[in-house]
Amino acid sequence: MDNMCFESILIADTDLKTAKYEAFKLGLNIVTGSKSKVGKSILLKSLYHTFGANVGLAEAWGIESKLFIVSFDVNGEKYRIARK
Repeated sequence: MDNMCFESILIADTDLKTAKYEAFKLGLNIVTGSKSKVGKSILLKSLYHTFGANVGLAEAWGIESKLFIVSFDVNGEKYRIARK
């Protein structure tokens, strides 16, 4: 059985020259927030989007200028995937 673990995600805006990096810890990671519109859904959708899913990221978010890079581990082998 294969074991996959997300290690980190980098979301960069190539137009604005800004980026957000989030690292995950081995084990269970819980995404929470006490308010709406703080990035919980964007974080999770960005992981799926980077792997090729069409998750309906809002056009208002400026998806065309975003670069997503996810680092992950499968059975001890390190990988990185990017999507623009």
